[in-house]
Amino acid sequence: MGNIEILGGLLKRIGKFSMNTFNDRFFFQKRIYFLQAFKINLGYKFSLYHSGPYSSQLADDGYNLIQKFQELQEVFFIEEDLEKKFKEYLEFISKNGDNTNWMETMVLIHYFNQIKKNASKEEILKMIIDKKGKTDVTIFNEAWEHLKKFKLI
Repeated sequence: MGNIEILGGLLKRIGKFSMNTFNDRFFFQKRIYFLQAFKINLGYKFSLYHSGPYSSQLADDGYNLIQKFQELQEVFFIEEDLEKKFKEYLEFISKNGDNTNWMETMVLIHYFNQIKKNASKEEILKMIIDKKGKTDVTIFNEAWEHLKKFKLI
């Protein structure tokens, strides 16, 4: 089974996949970014772009997946540890899952925390404000706690 089939099978389990709108593509990128943050590595490299981490290879695979998606089966992990991580990931992304501001804030917190390992919460907030122009501090604080709960920061 190739990487694109594995990606599609996991997306079947996530339950959401479309490349039709900007929002669809945004959530596709961020969901897979976080899947890899849960140590389920599909091999995609992300760099900072307009709305947070972005992978051009993932975008290409997403477009290539459109025609195959319906025929693919769900993918489950043989290794119990990976299956457990995937279930934790599903729980993680279920909170405010369709809120773009929430997702963008959360992904930027995680991304900047990975780049600057010893940055304080205040430094991360400043980095996000520098990137976005402004951010909702309440959403930032909630996203920070959500990431901490799942040991992603």
